[in-house]
Amino acid sequence: MGLVTKVVSDDKLEQEALALARDLASSATYALRLAKRMFQSMYVPTLEMLLEMENLAVCAARLTHDHKEGVAAFKEKRPARFLGK
Repeated sequence: MGLVTKVVSDDKLEQEALALARDLASSATYALRLAKRMFQSMYVPTLEMLLEMENLAVCAARLTHDHKEGVAAFKEKRPARFLGK
């Protein structure tokens, strides 16, 4: 189901959790926020409503600085510098 992506020993848990937190914090946080809201909205009454919400989220994400930066970084073959905007 994809619920577990990594298994680590107890002594590595904190180190791995902090690495994941740093990775998430340095990513496109606005897009992550939208994705989290989409997961929270999975139980809307109809599939059509869910798809409409997803469409709105995608449109909103495409207007952000982070989207433009991600596309530019990909084209320039460099790491993206996301600002959460």
